[in-house]
Amino acid sequence: MIIQRTWPHITSILLVYFTTLIIFPGIESEIGVSCSTSSSGSSNGFAEWMPIILMAVFNVTDFAGKLLSTCFYHITGAQLLAVAFARLLLIPAMALCVTPRFDPFFGHPVWPIFFTMVLGKENFVRHLLDAISKSTFLLTFLLFSSHQD
Repeated sequence: MIIQRTWPHITSILLVYFTTLIIFPGIESEIGVSCSTSSSGSSNGFAEWMPIILMAVFNVTDFAGKLLSTCFYHITGAQLLAVAFARLLLIPAMALCVTPRFDPFFGHPVWPIFFTMVLGKENFVRHLLDAISKSTFLLTFLLFSSHQD
């Protein structure tokens, strides 16, 4: 019974962590390397700072996502799953920011910054699920402790 009620939340948590851990910092740390030298051999000084900028953008938007999570307590399990599955689209998008190696598909620096902002902001799902899972755990604990009397 408990698994039937919580499986969308558990699946959403797994998808959110999976997506975040693949992209941040793994793919993001390669973005500066892939655009630091163009195919013509010229160097771009901005590219050396790109991983640091992306990590700062992620942390700021992750904080904003934490603040947003307080506004969305009336979200269903299906909606959480939809957002978590939509986050999976960020993996190929960020991968296209580093491939092909010297001429990425999304080669302009705005693209990885935009995708990182979406990744960080959409982390509100994880924070929301943390809050829901803590309240669900407390409710389950109270229900089971009351039945043992």
